[in-house]
Amino acid sequence: MTDNEWLSNLKAGDDVCIDIKRRVGGVTSIRKVDRLTKTQIIVGHTKFRRSDGRQIGVGGWTTTLMAEPTQERRDEVEKAILSRMLKGLTWDEYPLKLLRKVKSVIVFRAGA
Repeated sequence: MTDNEWLSNLKAGDDVCIDIKRRVGGVTSIRKVDRLTKTQIIVGHTKFRRSDGRQIGVGGWTTTLMAEPTQERRDEVEKAILSRMLKGLTWDEYPLKLLRKVKSVIVFRAGA
């Protein structure tokens, strides 16, 4: 299915992938469509064009696009969430036994 076909078939409650690209870095998330008008797709307080999935009223260094939430995109979002979650943990708060289990499943980089 092409992007335009996918956009034209969206309904309220459908999942969409929101990809925010910034000059430095970006964020991708999976959200639900709240409602649709003849020309717009509304997700939360953000409006997108039905014609191409681009956010309305954004310029400058940021581009926000809507895309089909394929399994590959869902996996990328989950990986980013898990990575941020694990990075933010204070590992010394966990018992040694658990840390040993974590170590046993993590492949360490050479020299680490």
